[in-house]
Amino acid sequence: TSHLIFKPYLKMIILSPIYFFIDYGPMSILSVFGLYLLIKNKTICYFSSYIILMIVCLFFMFFINLSDIGSTQMFRKGGMVIRIPLALFSGICLSAIISNYHNKKLFACLMLCIILSLPTPIFDMIKLSNWKAGAFFITKDDSSALQWIKINLPENSIIQDFPSDLTPILAIGERRVALGDWEHAKSSGIKPERIATRFGAIRQLFETDDPNLAYSIARKFHIDYIYVNAHSRTVFVKGFCKFDSNSDLFKRVYWQNNISIYEVRS
Repeated sequence: TSHLIFKPYLKMIILSPIYFFIDYGPMSILSVFGLYLLIKNKTICYFSSYIILMIVCLFFMFFINLSDIGSTQMFRKGGMVIRIPLALFSGICLSAIISNYHNKKLFACLMLCIILSLPTPIFDMIKLSNWKAGAFFITKDDSSALQWIKINLPENSIIQDFPSDLTPILAIGERRVALGDWEHAKSSGIKPERIATRFGAIRQLFETDDPNLAYSIARKFHIDYIYVNAHSRTVFVKGFCKFDSNSDLFKRVYWQNNISIYEVRS
């Protein structure tokens, strides 16, 4: 199992100014000025909760990590939360600049921050415009089957589809699976060796033409239902016939538009 590691990550601490500037853009600079104004005006006590939140985020980013899932997991998670105080302190800085718009030095400082950090929003917009690259599509038939699962199958049931990058059973069907995707499994602290072993077993469940072997694998991982769609039928052409021809082991409870759901008999 994974465990917490407490130690300073010097590489991240050294590179953090560059990371903050690239990832947060204007906030990385404006928030520093906003924090300075709070200290200068002796009003920092009114924002103590945000100061504490920022300190906690920095602590987790630079000193806490989880074993077995890489050295940037806590850094990235803490970096998402720290945006809240950074946005607040940036707003304080902008408010001061707007109220003193006649001050040329402050205005020049603002323009410099915007110009230096301009690549960040530009790259963000380019990345977001290419949304299809990171999108996961399902067919209309799959959507109907997943809605049927959500309405008709027990909430505590485990449903397994053919292992791939992502599984819509979790997100749309709102049911558990014996094996999801690699990245989320690793983020949960499961060792890669254990994931690989289960991945091989679940793949064998679908690919084998031996119904008894498939049944034993399903029972081993407490799988209640097996989800077979058109895509998985093209991947393991011979393997899916065992589900239909062995009704004493697998009972078909759903059949629509080349999508089948089989109950694993107990």
